[in-house]
Amino acid sequence: MLDIQLSSADYARVSFAAVPHLEIGASVQALRAPTGHGPIDRWRRRVLPRLPPDSRPLLDLVAAGAPIPPILTGAHPLREPDAPADLVRACGSYRRVCAPGAIAAPVVWRELARVGRLVMSQGLGAALSDLSPDIRLDGDVLRVTGLCSGSLRLDGASLLVIPTVFWTRAGFRRAGLARPALVYPVDPARLGLDTAADSLPRLLGRTRAQVLRAVATGPTTSALASMLDISPASASEHVGVLREAGLVATNRTGRSVRHGLTPLGESLVARPG
Repeated sequence: MLDIQLSSADYARVSFAAVPHLEIGASVQALRAPTGHGPIDRWRRRVLPRLPPDSRPLLDLVAAGAPIPPILTGAHPLREPDAPADLVRACGSYRRVCAPGAIAAPVVWRELARVGRLVMSQGLGAALSDLSPDIRLDGDVLRVTGLCSGSLRLDGASLLVIPTVFWTRAGFRRAGLARPALVYPVDPARLGLDTAADSLPRLLGRTRAQVLRAVATGPTTSALASMLDISPASASEHVGVLREAGLVATNRTGRSVRHGLTPLGESLVARPG
């Protein structure tokens, strides 16, 4: 069990966010072997037959049940100059076809909304205690089971809490992230992966459906392009079409331009089937 010590200052700096690139390695791991989580295993059975042949090296890199290689957990997976060319191609092909970050986006969005409502109604302590059976707040200590034993002090660093779809157990990460992070799997009962991944592509086309799902995380155009391995021009074109359809809204704050779902877009992404 890992004990994360939270001072009153640490407690005040805890925040929550979506980090789509963390889904890549975990989703590949889910393809390697059944996870025992029904919605994810059903997603696995759908995706395996259409897995691009040139993405197979990813399955050789990620072992089922083993720690996810750090090369897949950085902010820009397999974008390092010395990354093997076949793995770079494999990752790009996999993300274009399977788009785990985009598939996970609406689920993570709903989870963040749920946690936000809990923080507002019952406080941060109640929210931290209702993330996962593996995570428990005990006074000023956040206890995480399933990790190596030890005690950790944040020493002024703000803790980021990240819900994920394809992770099957809680984890603590520093590598590849600007802040120390507690990653936890969304309750499988809340995943809703069974049919949502099939209907939107038939309605909008595969890439545009992936863009709509990814917009749920509030990305910039460049972040959206990176997430889906498409060009910024293509990402901008798809966002423009979705904005004209009333599914996406674009907001500018200073020099930053971010996209988000409208209520109509949220209802379409969240609708099963």
